[in-house]
Amino acid sequence: MNRVFLFLIVSVIFLTCNPAKEEKKQIPTTKVDTVSVDPFAPINEKIKQNPNDALLYYDRAKYHFDNKHFQESLNDIERALKLDSSNCDFYLLKADISLIKHHSRDVIEALNKCISFNSENVEAYLKRAEIYMLLQKYQQAIDNINFALKADVYNARAYFMKGMVYKFTSDTSRAVSNFQTAVEQDNEYYDAYIQLGLLFAAKHNPLAKDYYDNAIRIRPNSLGAIYNKCIFLQEHGEAEKALEGYKLILQINPLNINAHYNIGYVNLVYFKNFETAFEKFSEVIELQPDHYGAYTNRGVCYEMTGNSEKAVADFRKALELKPDFTEAAKGLGRILD
Repeated sequence: MNRVFLFLIVSVIFLTCNPAKEEKKQIPTTKVDTVSVDPFAPINEKIKQNPNDALLYYDRAKYHFDNKHFQESLNDIERALKLDSSNCDFYLLKADISLIKHHSRDVIEALNKCISFNSENVEAYLKRAEIYMLLQKYQQAIDNINFALKADVYNARAYFMKGMVYKFTSDTSRAVSNFQTAVEQDNEYYDAYIQLGLLFAAKHNPLAKDYYDNAIRIRPNSLGAIYNKCIFLQEHGEAEKALEGYKLILQINPLNINAHYNIGYVNLVYFKNFETAFEKFSEVIELQPDHYGAYTNRGVCYEMTGNSEKAVADFRKALELKPDFTEAAKGLGRILD
């Protein structure tokens, strides 16, 4: 996407006054006119000069798409297809537009047309697989991914998508196998490492840390990857390292509520450090006043330090926010019974 930035340059003139002559000098001002530039003007002019050039309409359709002008994009791609009905790229863009507009039938129709002109178009098969995944027609999704892999056996995205289908259908071993193949084909495939981390973490397998570390290697400031690793560390006897990770998250984003909350949780549950836990849960409440979990755990801090009155107030506030929250009800019961 091309963006037009208008910079206003201001010159500041410092004047020194001569005490003997308090003379005010008139500084001439220059009027600056700002001109609005139409980003579509160049392509519009080209189309005006070459109204039968399908590629120009395609280019403008892409530009409209990038700027979220989806109806205008669809209008232009339809013009392009009238001029050249055999170009696969045109159908792929039409499929993308139709998907945004929730016209699933038009998406499939456009992809089918593309494949009819090019039976080895990997992108068309993978897009069609995505639609079948959305429709939960998983066998059709697998079939299309396999067609894509016949055309390109090294396609990392195809293996990743296959892994997602198997994950959705609870075939964990095949999901793992395909995610691993995806990172073998592309060792920078962030999303595949995340999925492997999640699947291995669910099995309490320490390899989860390695997969999360690879994701962090690719995106050092990825809050999701760091957070997932911290959760694994926290739940597998490495609470101190988990705290380090949560603090790293706060260096990247000081307002991250989950990191504040989990620092409080680790201090409360694992280290019995009620003062630090109390401070963190209070920070969470300040950032998100409807966080019933923070009220509940701050109530526990009050309870453990002998302040029953404030503990009851926090448990009641949590239940006001979420009446069916069991932990808050249990806390209230412990004090009032």
